Amino acid sequence: MKVHRIVFVLFVSTAFAGADPDIYEDNLTRDEFIAAINSRAKTWKAGINQGPEPVYMTTAGSASEAELRMLDPDPMLSRPRTDDLPETFDARDHWPECPSLREVRNQGCCASCYAVSVAAAMTDRWCIQSNGTQQHTFSSQDVASCCVGCGDCTGGYPHRVWWHWRSHGVVSGGEFDSGEGCRPYEVDACVYGEPEPEELECVQQCRIGHPVGYEADKRYAVRSFHVLPEEEMIMWNIYLGGPVSATFQIYSDFSSYRSGVYRHTSGRHRGLHIVKLLGWGIENGTKYWLLANTWGSDWGDGGFVKFLRGENHLGIESEVFGGNPRYD
Repeated sequence: MKVHRIVFVLFVSTAFAGADPDIYEDNLTRDEFIAAINSRAKTWKAGINQGPEPVYMTTAGSASEAELRMLDPDPMLSRPRTDDLPETFDARDHWPECPSLREVRNQGCCASCYAVSVAAAMTDRWCIQSNGTQQHTFSSQDVASCCVGCGDCTGGYPHRVWWHWRSHGVVSGGEFDSGEGCRPYEVDACVYGEPEPEELECVQQCRIGHPVGYEADKRYAVRSFHVLPEEEMIMWNIYLGGPVSATFQIYSDFSSYRSGVYRHTSGRHRGLHIVKLLGWGIENGTKYWLLANTWGSDWGDGGFVKFLRGENHLGIESEVFGGNPRYD
């Protein structure tokens, strides 16, 4: 697995499914590529996002049938539901007592979206399911470095991270250079000309000055599960339990998202990307999922993005996972 940056380099091909030829970024300047996107996109706007170009996971593993059987069944299959789902739902507004819902993490120069997104969703669910009485910022660093078989800085497997939370626990840890928690994130933004990390060292001890030890700092899940790949089941899981992780096929036009409801329009395939799914709605007649990305708050709409809902666009509704906290 390798990590690639976008290179705004002109290529027009009919390889992409559809009547019109796709527009690739080869030999186009960034401004030309954005203009090409905006000439075709009907529901969203592209623009220049600040900061270093993101890194992409070019390959990642979907869960095998055997791995799915190891996970718990979708909890919504057995949970009674008496009310109706709202047309619009935003977890940030529904659970104001959980500030992590408004935070956007940054994976930096590491294709660790599988770890960063899942750790962020764990943090939200820990607060939500305690009715706001418990806070624990789950460490992206601990997941990316100590979850055996989950991945590294070249990509990974979100379903294994949810399972790891149940079987091994995860310590606390804030963002890069925050000094918060047991194991804060250690990867900064990419710097041109410097090598990108491939592996992160698993250090099973907390930073100096943290009040408790590594094992004592761990928190666990009581279950980890695969959400049935159905729009309504995903909505119920968020509505009753909090954010979940979702995986989709990523194309280079996504990195230029600024507003509206994203639907892939142009650009080359860049692999898979994992995000946190925390709500839904309808904008100008187009249904969307509300996602938190892992490229910091300078990207997109404050770090968030509206993504086409109900059509399994780019596989967004196929690989959705979650977990429920264990409060001892």
